[in-house]
Amino acid sequence: MTLFDLDNYDTRTDLLPTIWDTIDSQVLYVLNEDGVNFDCAMVRHLSGRYWLYADDSTGYEILHEDRVRALWLAETDPRLGYDLEGNVVPY
Repeated sequence: MTLFDLDNYDTRTDLLPTIWDTIDSQVLYVLNEDGVNFDCAMVRHLSGRYWLYADDSTGYEILHEDRVRALWLAETDPRLGYDLEGNVVPY
């Protein structure tokens, strides 16, 4: 038996990329209010009420389904971005 340090649990994100690659749930794209998938934000169902979130700026995070319900999700990447004036454009 080993003891698990719960104080450091939230900082143990080094395994999350490996977990992302091994789970087979559908990838859903997180959209902002303009329908843009900013920072390549995505979620995958992990287990029970928990989801695995990933983006290019903050990395990986485990989210409870209550937080995921507040996100705008799409099954396919809308392939939209912003131009230099801040307009939504296809890319």
